[in-house]
Amino acid sequence: MNSAARELTVKALEGRVLTRMPGRPSMRAVNKTRNQITAEYAKAKTSHEAFPMGSRFGFAAAIMKTAKFISVHDNQCEDGDELDPNWTFVYPDRPASYDASITGQMLDATRRKKEEARKDELMQFDTFEGYELGFKEKLEMAYDAAYFGTLRDDILGFTHLTVRAMLEHLESQCLKLTNRERQSKLKECELPWEPGEDVNAYFTKLDKLEEELDDEYGIKWPTAMKMMVALGAMYDSNIFDEREMMAWEEEPAADQTWVHMVSYFTALWEMKQRYSSSTPRRHGFAESAANVRDAAPDTNPTEDISANLRHVAIAATADKEHLQQMSNAADDLLSVIKEQQMQLKEAQAQSKEQLAQIKKLIEQNGQLATALAKAKGGPSRRTPQPKATTPKAGDGNEELRDMPDRICIICGRGHYKNQCYELERNAHKRPAGWVSCLK
Repeated sequence: MNSAARELTVKALEGRVLTRMPGRPSMRAVNKTRNQITAEYAKAKTSHEAFPMGSRFGFAAAIMKTAKFISVHDNQCEDGDELDPNWTFVYPDRPASYDASITGQMLDATRRKKEEARKDELMQFDTFEGYELGFKEKLEMAYDAAYFGTLRDDILGFTHLTVRAMLEHLESQCLKLTNRERQSKLKECELPWEPGEDVNAYFTKLDKLEEELDDEYGIKWPTAMKMMVALGAMYDSNIFDEREMMAWEEEPAADQTWVHMVSYFTALWEMKQRYSSSTPRRHGFAESAANVRDAAPDTNPTEDISANLRHVAIAATADKEHLQQMSNAADDLLSVIKEQQMQLKEAQAQSKEQLAQIKKLIEQNGQLATALAKAKGGPSRRTPQPKATTPKAGDGNEELRDMPDRICIICGRGHYKNQCYELERNAHKRPAGWVSCLK
C-alpha cells in the first residue's frame, strides 16, 4: 500500500512542469526553480513530525532555505511555538513497517489505533518520497545535463540525493557577481514611494528586495541602508509635515530601528487616511497641514505662484495638443476633398470622351445609312423624286418651315420628308417602276 502511494504521487505530478533554464544557471534562475518546487510541496499537507506546521506548509520545509522557513513559520505559529534559531531540516528516515511498541498485552482498540497510526506515517513518508522522485526528474529536464554531470551516479542515478541537495549543487555552479555588478544592483534598491500606495505595502517591498538581493545575488543589504532609502521616500512624498519628520529624527538611537520606523510611519499614514479625504492631501515639507487648510499669512507665496504657473502650463499644453489634433483632422478632411475633386474631374473628362464617341458613332451610322441607301438604289435604278419646294402657309407643310435643309430623313435624298415616296400617303405619286430604297 505504501509503494502504491508513492507511485500514485509520481503519476499525479506528471503534469507539473518546471520552467526551462538553458545555459549556465544563475541565482535568479535557481531561486525561481526553488520557489516553483516549494509551491508544489506546500500543497501536500502532512502531520509528519519532520515537517513543522505541516498542516499549513506541507513538505515545504524540505525545500525552502532554512532562514526563510524559520521566519515564515514564526510569523504564523502561536506564541511559544517558534523554531529554534539553529533549527535545520533533517531528512526523515522511512519508519519500520511494524510498530515495535505494540505488545500482546494491549487492548485491541489500542493496538488497532497504533497500527493505523503506523500505516498513516508510512503513507505520508512514501508520499514525500514520491514528490522527491518526481521533482528530481523535473530538475534534470529544467537544466542542462552538464551541470548535473558530477552528481549523477552511473548506477544509482540521483536516488542517493535529495531535491534540496540538487538545488544547492546548482547554486554552486552559478557565476559570481563582480563588484561592479553588485554596485549596479544596489542602485536599484532606491525604490520610490508611489503616490497613493499604502505605506505598509511600500515597506513590504523593501523587505522583499532585501531578501531578493541576498537569495539571488548574494548581496547583504544592511538594515541601516534600507532605512535610509525608506526615510528618503518619506521625505520626498510630501505626505508628512516637518513636525512629524522631526519627531522621528529626535527619537533615541536605540529606538530608531526598522521595526520601530515601520510602526511609526504606518500609524501616521493610517491616521491621515482616517481624517482626510480618500485622496491624500499633498503637503510641502516646509509647511504643515494647518498652514495649507487655514492659508496662514506666512505661507510661501513663491510656492503658490509656481504651482499656479504649473497648472497654467499644463492647461496650455492640453489646449495646444487639442488644437494640433483639430488641425490634423482638418488637414485630413482637406486631403479627402481634394481627392474627391480629382475623381470628379476624371469622371467629367470620361463623360466628355464618351459623349464625343457617341456623337461620332451617330455620324458614322448616318453616313452608313446613306451609303446603304445609295448602294440599294444604284445610279441606273434611281427614280425621279419630286422637286423640293419651300412650304407655304396653308399647304400642309407647316412642319417643314423650320427645317434647315432639304435632305429627307427617311431615304436620305434631296427632298422634304412629306414629299418622300416611301410614305404611304404619297403612294399615288410614285412613278412607274419606282422601287423602295429601304428594302
